[in-house]
Amino acid sequence: TGYASAISPGSEMYYDDNAWLVLSLVEAHQLTGNPDYLQRAHETLDFVLSGHDATLGGGVWWLRERRQAKHTCSTAPAVLAALRLGRNDLAMTILTWLETNLRDEDGLYFDKLIGLDPLELDRTKFSYN
Repeated sequence: TGYASAISPGSEMYYDDNAWLVLSLVEAHQLTGNPDYLQRAHETLDFVLSGHDATLGGGVWWLRERRQAKHTCSTAPAVLAALRLGRNDLAMTILTWLETNLRDEDGLYFDKLIGLDPLELDRTKFSYN
């Protein structure tokens, strides 16, 4: 189960936003002990990981509805969320893709891979990446 970006019908679902929700739900569980938060974290992680596929060799899409780019901002928090919930093998697979495809030699991360034909690397480096 993932969360939409707004409560209006047809609101888009972003994998990056949902990955951050997983991390917040895990923290809420740790702080309160409420098992509902942990259950929701697992369900939301399942949604986030549904954005991971073999297209472009791996990574996590940014948007569910328009699969046009795989971003650092969606892939990196998906790795962390998967690690926090014990999905270590998949987390390491996704991290390897991130390091191989979006990490520059200076250690910073490019924004995204765009499109399929032709494939384009957006070399922008945002501070949040």
